[in-house]
Amino acid sequence: MNIKELKDKAEQGDVKAQNDLGVLYSVEIQAYEEAVIWFKFAAKQGYPQAQYNLGLAYFSGRGIKENRQEAFNLYTKAAEGGLVQAQLELALRHSEGYYGQGIKKCPKKVEYWALKAYNNGSADAANFMGTQYAETYNVFGKDLKKAEEWWLKAEALGSVLAQYNLGMMYKNEKPVRLSQALIYLKKAADQGDSQAQCELGKLYMEGIWEFDTRTQTTSFEDTTSFEDTTSVRCTVTLGAEWDDTASCDKLKENKKG
Repeated sequence: MNIKELKDKAEQGDVKAQNDLGVLYSVEIQAYEEAVIWFKFAAKQGYPQAQYNLGLAYFSGRGIKENRQEAFNLYTKAAEGGLVQAQLELALRHSEGYYGQGIKKCPKKVEYWALKAYNNGSADAANFMGTQYAETYNVFGKDLKKAEEWWLKAEALGSVLAQYNLGMMYKNEKPVRLSQALIYLKKAADQGDSQAQCELGKLYMEGIWEFDTRTQTTSFEDTTSFEDTTSVRCTVTLGAEWDDTASCDKLKENKKG
């Protein structure tokens, strides 16, 4: 549908067309004030996606004067209308807080909205909850058991980021759970996650761990030299091979004996 056809539908009161026109003006044409006009039309008719998009405009001050309290009001309307993006946005923003604007950190609201999003099928919400339990400075405080539980839920919904997070948690734990670290880093790496590829590369530069899928155990073989090349080929005993030249700085450095 071209812009003329979209505008004709929007002018006839089609809320989806109004929102889509706002997105077109915002993203492709970058006429932000025009975008806000169309978001407002659709938002007034109770269209959750437009309420959310208008909230983003108020939050950033793009196309309209910044007003984060109004942004939160609009996020809330969209979230109550069932929009997962808005539910997750509220969880995120309540985990950060904006004290100068009367918006404080609120663990109860974080949990409430994240659970709403998760119950609507959001892997991002489960991963977000895991992250909130992973570090002391986050809203719930550090609880790695709960972080693991949430990341496993996210992973079950297909989250590559959760696979990476699980792999890194198992890798960095004391004691290390290396077999599990390799499983989840390998899963994420196989789906193109460059951070996971980098971490596997580091592990295999430091030494080669062979994983036995039958016994779920690992063995370690020390290695002392690697070719000094700009591209490191990582051959992972769990499966595939790949070349990664950009995801990890200085991955080519030799292991010091």
